[in-house]
Amino acid sequence: MPVILAPSDWGAWLDTGTPDPGALRDLLRPAPDDLLIRYPVTKRVNNARNEGPDLVVPLGPLGPDPGVRQLTLG
Repeated sequence: MPVILAPSDWGAWLDTGTPDPGALRDLLRPAPDDLLIRYPVTKRVNNARNEGPDLVVPLGPLGPDPGVRQLTLG
């Protein structure tokens, strides 16, 4: 998960005068659930040579959370 800081935390994060990097640890908290969205995209994103706006076009609805096993009956 990327580190996403609230604008109010930018100054503290970028302050080179902070003597203890551990003091910044409180800024490393999960982003709000509604901040990011995820959706399936083309497998072309797996190759850094590929470019173009089609790489971020949603291919369908959001699937289950990664790591969540779906039970298949039958």
